[in-house]
Amino acid sequence: MFALSGFHRHRPANTTRRCAEVHPNCAGQRFLWGASAALAIFVIVCTAFIASPARAAQNDAFIRDTQGRVRYIVDLYEDDTGKPAPFRDAKEKIDWHKANSARLIDDTIKLRGIDIIASTSLVGTSFTAYLDDKQVEHLAKDKHVERLTPDAWLTPSTNLWSDTANGTEIVSWGRQAMGIVSVGSIGAATVYVIDTGVEQHRDLPSLVTQVAAFPGMNPNGCYPHATHVAGIIGAGYNGMDVVGVNPGVRLVSIAIGDIAGNNCSDGYPVSGMIQALEFVKQEVLSIGNIGVANISLNVDPPNLNYFLASSTVGAKMLSVATPTTQDGSGYRGVLIVQSAGNHDGNACQSAFNNGGSASSNDGILVVGGLDQNGQRVSRFVGLAGQADLNGFVNQPQPQGEFGSNSGSCVELYAPCQQIISTWTNHGRNSLSGTSMAAPHVAGLASIIVDSNPYLASSHDLEAAVRASLSTIQGSNLAMPMQSQSTLT
Repeated sequence: MFALSGFHRHRPANTTRRCAEVHPNCAGQRFLWGASAALAIFVIVCTAFIASPARAAQNDAFIRDTQGRVRYIVDLYEDDTGKPAPFRDAKEKIDWHKANSARLIDDTIKLRGIDIIASTSLVGTSFTAYLDDKQVEHLAKDKHVERLTPDAWLTPSTNLWSDTANGTEIVSWGRQAMGIVSVGSIGAATVYVIDTGVEQHRDLPSLVTQVAAFPGMNPNGCYPHATHVAGIIGAGYNGMDVVGVNPGVRLVSIAIGDIAGNNCSDGYPVSGMIQALEFVKQEVLSIGNIGVANISLNVDPPNLNYFLASSTVGAKMLSVATPTTQDGSGYRGVLIVQSAGNHDGNACQSAFNNGGSASSNDGILVVGGLDQNGQRVSRFVGLAGQADLNGFVNQPQPQGEFGSNSGSCVELYAPCQQIISTWTNHGRNSLSGTSMAAPHVAGLASIIVDSNPYLASSHDLEAAVRASLSTIQGSNLAMPMQSQSTLT
């Protein structure tokens, strides 16, 4: 039996991430931010840091005035002489300032001809001011100056991406994260959804075929997992419900269930997966085009991984994915995109595994899951005496799931957290899991086929998807992006 890699509704969990950046002349500067904080915290841990004005001018994050001068925070060494001295301008005087700090600041700004904006004394003696290059050079040599720090904008700890509304239609954050600009398929591509069975939906007019892997079974799945997956791939750009990655792409649903329900089918047997793969290969052979197949199903460890390349399902996946020609004259193959699984463990135990590592030309891509901050969704380990928090917490399943699998069998990552898509009874809903990551990639692959209908084989398509990968700053994970390279 297979496990779905996404369930109903996600409750967001706290996320904290770190990103180290080297600031000019200071290898010790760090940025630290967390999802539970109201603002990012800017932490500087270097000593005697003097920023070069030329280097500062190259950084667009710095704050400048109309003359182009960079605003600096100037920290001064504490002066314990206690000699009182008022600021030269009444508007710059603050009643609570320590007298020695006020005197030190006043002496410094008078000497350098500096107009200050603000100052501190209780948390350390400092002032803020716009400085020209000469002032910076003089302050850098001043024995009273501890450090000079260019002022910069902080970033609120909101998500990198979020859903947006276009009238009553929702554009998911996943589509935005991948830079998708496609507004409609030209009809060259077909995506095969091997799943529980996609049901008819007003936002899926391009669902052209619904079949059941077993004769007599209903092609509609009892649980709308497949309908959600299909919407991510190709929901229409039509002013209603949601927008897919490749709106209106031709969709073919193969339901693998073998349990009859009330006007639906259920269950995810290995044998059903095999029958679905047989159907897909027969279809692609008859049509003559490159196909794209989405499999958002996995094995729950420690069960036997049927997706091993040497196992019954894995071997048949390779058969479907492998072209018999490299010039487009024979069977051109199918690019299979599979979810990595949701156990926050090794994907090689749950998804396609070709010898323990990913292959760059086998026609099969295993996709891990990202959250709205570009981080892999993972389980949060509690402190002593505290419970762990699952990365995926979906209702009505009270336990949720741990997080995205990773490891050597995962080849790329895509959005998977709180993805809104088509749902049962012509509705829409949010799901979380790597089940949602795979269809983002399948949708992008279909855009490439639409734009390049004369690609010779599934191996060429796989290479084109890999060429679209972009490293996400702060996580070093690779996510495919729609770009000019995918359209030519």
